[in-house]
Amino acid sequence: MVFGTWWDSQWALSRLAEERADVLFEHCSGYPMTKSNGRNLSTYFIKQEQGDYVAGYVVGRLGYNKVGLVGTHPIPEPVRGINGFTLGLQRGLQEAGYDPKNAEVRVVWINSWLDVQKEQLAADGLIAEGYKIIRQMADTPYSSQTACQEPGVIAVGYGTDVTPYAPCSLVTNEWNWGPYYVTRIQEALAGTWKPHDWWGGFEADAVVMAGWNEKLVPAEVRAAAEQIIADIKAGFEPFCGPLSGTGLNPDNKEVRIEVPQGKCLTDMDLLTMQWFVDGVKGEYPSPPPEGHKLELKDAPTPVPTSTK
Repeated sequence: MVFGTWWDSQWALSRLAEERADVLFEHCSGYPMTKSNGRNLSTYFIKQEQGDYVAGYVVGRLGYNKVGLVGTHPIPEPVRGINGFTLGLQRGLQEAGYDPKNAEVRVVWINSWLDVQKEQLAADGLIAEGYKIIRQMADTPYSSQTACQEPGVIAVGYGTDVTPYAPCSLVTNEWNWGPYYVTRIQEALAGTWKPHDWWGGFEADAVVMAGWNEKLVPAEVRAAAEQIIADIKAGFEPFCGPLSGTGLNPDNKEVRIEVPQGKCLTDMDLLTMQWFVDGVKGEYPSPPPEGHKLELKDAPTPVPTSTK
């Protein structure tokens, strides 16, 4: 059994799955570019944008409206995470009594999953522009660490608890891979493994909030964030209308994107997201070849406790 945990390994695993029918292959991310072959290849990934939403909510509840974000690659995975963070920021600001329209998330792309120097330079540049909150989105903690070296600057961690490296971090939305790996290996050993394209979030304990900073995050703010997590598990979806944003058309001209009241983005809309919700500043992702064509779905009824 082979697990491929790097974006670029998807093509190698797809080829090997055809060559080695006696081996089970699992690839992390890549869907829908890479899909299960229905035999011995599966894909799996985490709904990290749910954790991004909660992290952004915490920042907004504390009254911060401007965030500098160190982004990795301008592809759907980070893009929907950036958008989720921004929507959470807007909600937090609103619940704290501030105008959510003043939310601003400034994105700097480093075009790498991890690069010490680029992460540090991007964080330094955002701090120099006046951003007092630095949102890490790379796989390594160097942007958070850089933030904590500057007086009055606060970090928000990502992926793995950054507290040991960045004590000024408010919280980290952590990717919890363990339960998935244990389940799939046990299924392989028992002969019950079946191919699938899996995408799990809080409901599967695939996302957890870790490294809560008790000095900076009041108990009531943490409790409110944990209620949002419970609501997401119960069916609340952050990406529902009314929702507006901007992206690029295939001719590289800006185009507005609207999700009306009563509609939500589908899984495929999220998995192919290449546009920014209102409040995000930065270089737009490359446009889809055929433009932004949303499937949309009806909002859940009854609407769960949480509302944007």
